[in-house]
This record gives sequence, structure tokens and C-alpha cells, in this order.
Amino acid sequence: MRHEQIESGFNLLNRRPIVSAPEGAAARAQYLPGGYLKVTFKYRAEVVQAIKDFIPAPGREYLPGERAWLISPGWVHSALDTLRWYFDEVQLIEHDQPSTPTPIRKTDQDFATLYLLPGAPAEIIRAVYRELARLHHPDKGGQTAKMQAINAAYQTLQKRGAA
Repeated sequence: MRHEQIESGFNLLNRRPIVSAPEGAAARAQYLPGGYLKVTFKYRAEVVQAIKDFIPAPGREYLPGERAWLISPGWVHSALDTLRWYFDEVQLIEHDQPSTPTPIRKTDQDFATLYLLPGAPAEIIRAVYRELARLHHPDKGGQTAKMQAINAAYQTLQKRGAA
């Protein structure tokens, strides 16, 4: 039978605290955008003290309304290690990310063709169209395809009422 050395509240063989977790106790850790971690668990003074001991104040914040700890990105691994010390089960939840990026709207593409930001005033749209038409007109040495794209974008914006 092997004897465990006990010193200052820790089992020295596996470095786990000598505090038994209540039956069915679990912690929940949810990854948030920006690399933050939101940690929730049923209140246990020794766990709160461990979070305060191992994670400096700038790296942690308590959210009383949610009864959760917000851990900054540089301290996520320390927080998870601390939770694993005290809880048999730590439920990790990844944050939801959109599966595909938002497509560019047709009107945004029309503004881009005219080298404008969406929401440009009508006077600017007309002035830019005239200058681009002067530069890219086939009679002045421009390309027909480019001029057709400029005309199509301007006509779409006119129909929409932007120009």
C-alpha cells in the first residue's frame, strides 16, 4: 500500500487538491469570441480562492448577474487546469461561428465597380460615373467590357434611387 505525502492541502503525487468534489459536481467553460472563457460552477469557496490565487486580477472578472467568471485569453489554460483540479467533469463549449461568410450584396458590388463606398451621395455617384466613363470609353482607348460594367453598375444604382 502506497502512502501519499500531504503538504499544505495538496496531494504531492498528482498535485490535486485534497478536497473531494461533491457528487455530480461539474464546471462549465464556454469559449467566447476573442479568446475569452466564461466559467460557471456551483459556488465552492476553495475553487473561487484557487481562481483568485492562480489568475491575477487583470486576467479575471466576476460577472455577478450571470454568476460566472470571465477569463481573459492569456489565462484560459490556467483556468481550465484549475477547474480540472477541483471538478471531475469540466464541460467545454465552443463558441458558435458562422459556417459561411456573409455574401456581398449586389448593390455593394455596384458601388465597388464605381470605386465608391455604399451610401455615397447621388452627386458623387454621378461625378464618379462621368469620370470613369471618360477614362474607359472605347472611343478614347478604353476597354468595352470595363465600360459595360461601369454602365451596368450606374444603371442599377439609378434604378435603386441611389444615383
